[in-house]
Amino acid sequence: MRSRLRTRTTSGNSPRLCLPDTRVRLSVVVLVLLDVTPCYASVVDVSHNKAVVAQFDELGNRGGDLSILDTLCTPDMVNHALAPHMPPGLEGTRAFLRSARRDTHGGGWITSFVVAEGDMVVQFGSRQLSWPGGPFLGFDAPAGTATRDVAFAYRFVDGRIAERWAIRDDLSMLRQLGALPL
Repeated sequence: MRSRLRTRTTSGNSPRLCLPDTRVRLSVVVLVLLDVTPCYASVVDVSHNKAVVAQFDELGNRGGDLSILDTLCTPDMVNHALAPHMPPGLEGTRAFLRSARRDTHGGGWITSFVVAEGDMVVQFGSRQLSWPGGPFLGFDAPAGTATRDVAFAYRFVDGRIAERWAIRDDLSMLRQLGALPL
């Protein structure tokens, strides 16, 4: 006999999953009795990880007390997005955020989507930034405002950022600033 899952609306009008097959219910009870931990993150972990990314993002948008990085990140955090000349890990991340002077040259999301599953959080969208002027990727980029698409990925260990990646549309930024011809 084939088992089907169906939903039913309760008095609060929110759908509830109904498990018609008693074998499914028995499996759940056995897992609970054996104290089997599922291999996926709980909703609380995912919510916590997204909140940590929001705090990290705030440092990148507006600056602030960089000592909070010790709370948000693991001591051996790997930031794959740092330029090769930057120190690795937390020190490189601190140095980048200090040199970016976000308190005077802020940036921010125009659109942002945050997706989290397990120990990963991905943030994607369009960001506006104020470039103070100077060299960037071997080009002399004049001061100005630009918008570019970016994606950041974070891997978590014990509720803290252990790895970070960034993909940015730097070509679009350089063109908008006039460092490259359109």
